[in-house]
Formats: sequence, C-alpha cells, structure tokens
Amino acid sequence: MDRRLEVIKATIILSAERGVHDAPMSEIYKKAGVSAGTIYHHFRSKDELLGETYIWIMGKLAAELTGGLGSDYTYQERFTKYWTILFSYFEQNRDEYKYIEYTSRGPILSKEIKEEGNNQLIEVLEFLQAGMFQNVLSPMPVQLMMAIVLNSVMTSLHYIEEQSHINLDQTINIALTSCWKGIKA
Repeated sequence: MDRRLEVIKATIILSAERGVHDAPMSEIYKKAGVSAGTIYHHFRSKDELLGETYIWIMGKLAAELTGGLGSDYTYQERFTKYWTILFSYFEQNRDEYKYIEYTSRGPILSKEIKEEGNNQLIEVLEFLQAGMFQNVLSPMPVQLMMAIVLNSVMTSLHYIEEQSHINLDQTINIALTSCWKGIKA
C-alpha cells in the first residue's frame, strides 16, 4: 500500500479513537509506520491532511453508492437502496463514519474542502435534484436534503450503538421510512 494512503488510514483510526484535535501529526506518522518527512512530503499541514482524508472517504463512499441502481426501479425503491447502502457502508466502516461526523460539522474543514468532498457524491446530489424536479421530493436546497439523509443514517447508527436489546431490521426500517416521509413531496 502506498505511504500516502497509510497516512490517511492512520488519520482516520486515530481521529475515531481520540477525536480530530487529539490526533497529532507525530502520532499519525507513528501509527502509519512512516517518518515525519514522509508525512510532510505528502501533506503540507494537518489541515491539508484532514481535508484530503475527508475527500478520500467521500470518494470511497461515492463508489459504493453508484453501483447497481438501474432505472427499472421506482424513485422510492432507488432512494431506499441509496439509504441502505449509506447505512451499511458506515456501519461497516465505523472509523470513517466517526471521522465524517467529527469533521463535517464546525470549522475543522474549510467550506471549499466540504464542497469538494460533497462533489464526490455528485450522482447522489443529481438523484435528489431529479426527485425534486419530478415532484417526488419536497423542494429544498439539495445540500440540505443530503444533510437530512446523512443525518438520519448517523442518528440511526448512534441509536443502535446505544441500545442493547432492539430489533435491528425493524429499527433500520423505521429510520429509513421516517427519512423518506420527511423529504417526500
């Protein structure tokens, strides 16, 4: 694996364990098994590393979301598939989920980095825009709709983590249905 990717993965792991602010560059390069010179060869600063890590995760997520959605499904069925893929991805990649959660809110990442990360999800944004154009979804800024969908997934994951005795399939179905009802026209 290339060293740049090792650094990104170490950043994700340490940020998930400690929080972004408590993951210093010195610990990141140790976790990645590279030298300080190597980390600074690939990333000029921690801000740049955090931004590139965010963009890398969003690109990986976009690749997951773009697979297998044919036009022979209803809009709601395609939405269900997107939501379920998003949920499954973050459920299986908890450190990435925590990283996105830490960095997507507040001033950790610049507006430009967040936009570049969101642009990785252009197919999903276009799908949501098409739903609004077709009057299937309520009209609103597409970034707001994407935030609502993403937050419903993250809130569901939090809830599931905190509960010891739940019917997982039923809980996921309730969350998905609630999200759909909240954005449909």
